[in-house]
Parts: sequence; C-alpha cells; structure tokens
Amino acid sequence: MQSINRLARTSLVHRARRPRPMTAHTVLLHLLTRRASQLLLCCLMSVCSLGWAQLERTTTGDLVDHHSVQQLMRQARYAEALVQTERYLTEHPRDPQMLFMRATSLMELRRTDEALDQLTALVQQYPELPEPYNNLGVIQASRGQLDLARESFEMALRNHPNYDVALENLGDVLLRQARVAYETSLRINPASKTVPRKLQALPTP
Repeated sequence: MQSINRLARTSLVHRARRPRPMTAHTVLLHLLTRRASQLLLCCLMSVCSLGWAQLERTTTGDLVDHHSVQQLMRQARYAEALVQTERYLTEHPRDPQMLFMRATSLMELRRTDEALDQLTALVQQYPELPEPYNNLGVIQASRGQLDLARESFEMALRNHPNYDVALENLGDVLLRQARVAYETSLRINPASKTVPRKLQALPTP
C-alpha cells in the first residue's frame, strides 16, 4: 500500500526540508487578520521588534524558545520537546509555531489522538497555514480516511500551491484511491481486460 507519511516536522514554513522559525513579521500578519484594533496593532508591533526567536522565561525559571525546541526535535528527543512546548504554551497559549511543534511531537510519540485534536484546533485558529493541514492529512491517511486526507492536502495547497510536501502526499492519496477503485471494479467485473493492466501500471510502495 502506498505510504503517505511526509510530515512537516519542526517549523511553519513553505518547505519542511530546511526548517526555520516563522519571522515576527509573519506572525504579525497572521494575528492582524483576527485583531484589527489599533491598540492591539501597537502591542504587536512592540512584540515584532523583539524578534520571533527571543528567549521566553517560564514560571519555572527555565528559558524556552523556538530554536531550543527545534533542536530537540531534530535530535529525535520528542518527549523533551513536548515538555518544553507545553511550558511555553502556558504563557503563550496561541503561539502557532509552538502549537505546531507540540502537535508534531505528539505524532512522533505515537500519541495520535492528541496530535489530531491539536492539529484540528490549529487549522481552525490559523486556516492560512499549510503545514498543519499537511500533518492532519497524514494522520487521516494513516487511518484510511482517504477522502478527508485528500481534502486536507488540497487545503494546504490552496494556501501555498508550490508546497512540495503536500503535493507529494496528495499524489500518494490519489494513487491509493486509484488502486481502491480499480480493485473494486475488478471484483465487480473479473473478466475486465483493461483494469488488470491499469493496476499493474500503478507504482508499488
């Protein structure tokens, strides 16, 4: 069966191959679409000037930032990364970058139901971001929910048409759906001359 497992792993960026943090300017744009008041704009501009990667001190006294969590994830230290994201989110509960890294850590720890809940909330809060849709589609495809997975990958591509990871995953879903359709057709009409050739032409996983 065709594998559909290309994750966007550590960052909310157009390409997951070379992850980097979202810029403060990007965060500002995301938040301004939801809060247009002049007072909030002034506050956000102050945050923007500090930079996205600034260290944040939690109530425990530890220093946590996006880069430190990304480093843990690149080292496959997902349990530690999850702890750090949750510390950060106690003070910044709507931070899209950290919410995304929390969801990805949960996926890597096989806590799929929790990851699904987090990604579902994330696409509702920030529907313009493609990476959460991509990872949501990976979970749905792993559960055989191919129609839902296809919709998720298409939503990712609606936001960023050149998002290569989602394009590859969408292609894999379409291949799997094609295989299911051909196999169903062959069961209905075992004497078909064309369907076996089409099935054989499909790439194998």
